[in-house]
Amino acid sequence: MRTKYDIVHIQDYLPVFFLFIPFLKLRKKKICWTIHDLDIFCLWNRLFATGISGRLQILFRKMVTQPSFTGKYVDWILVHALSHKQQLMAKKVNEKKIQVIRQLDYQYLLEYSKNNPSSFDFELENNSILFFGNIAPWKGIDTLVKAVTIVINTIGPKFNLVIAGKPYPGFEGIQFFKNIDTGDNKCIKLISRYITSSEIPNLVRKSSFLVLPYDNHFQYSSSGVIPLSYTFAKPVIISNVSSLVEYVDHGKTGLIFDVNDSNQLANCMIDLIRNNSKCLEMGQNAYRKMIKEMSLDVCCKVIYDIYIT
Repeated sequence: MRTKYDIVHIQDYLPVFFLFIPFLKLRKKKICWTIHDLDIFCLWNRLFATGISGRLQILFRKMVTQPSFTGKYVDWILVHALSHKQQLMAKKVNEKKIQVIRQLDYQYLLEYSKNNPSSFDFELENNSILFFGNIAPWKGIDTLVKAVTIVINTIGPKFNLVIAGKPYPGFEGIQFFKNIDTGDNKCIKLISRYITSSEIPNLVRKSSFLVLPYDNHFQYSSSGVIPLSYTFAKPVIISNVSSLVEYVDHGKTGLIFDVNDSNQLANCMIDLIRNNSKCLEMGQNAYRKMIKEMSLDVCCKVIYDIYIT
């Protein structure tokens, strides 16, 4: 606390940070708070615990983070979607202190991957479909697996789906694969573990497009998967969750389907599988959108302007 500084910028919910706020205010320090996940602020249970256990988890997390107190006394709150700003305003947070900043690009991975080759337990096929990120109940894996069955029944096993990510504690992602009939082709590959930074570029480069079939429980969160996909010039297929659709131009940088609608998702997947040139064109559009709206330079300019205000 003796170091000279003008601004304290915190990320998400730091345990007991609210205890330092009075001290910082007395010393006339400005506080900037980036919120990636609004579930505590908006009193949302993320389904990884239910019943009394779930309610106790939410209560404990609120006690050690005090989001309402923090939100009242910080100078700025940064969120990654306009819908998040609106949700905070609905909780009586001062509109003037809320700023929207897009998720950052991942261009550092392009350079990093050149000198850090990676490998997997199996050979990754080109032109795969990729689901990337933590495997959790609200990520819509069940919707995706049902859609895969529809795609196989429509065009056959002419594609390869890779689901890569670490399952949330207490959640076995593998359960969704028990009832799917993939025949002898086994077009679904599961990498059920933490994916390192050196492995990510190979995964995304080998993919034609990425799929984010998240359900409505995700509306209070933001996802870095879309700018990651755009960084590697890959289009996305997303569900129409409010915090996701702000990042996607339907028909130009990706496709949007209704939440939990496996038939619509299957049709979107078939469209991009059958139209490689369309997929490539949308990927280029996605990269240009990333450069214009999500690049490090653009986002740093927003933060700089906030700092000097």
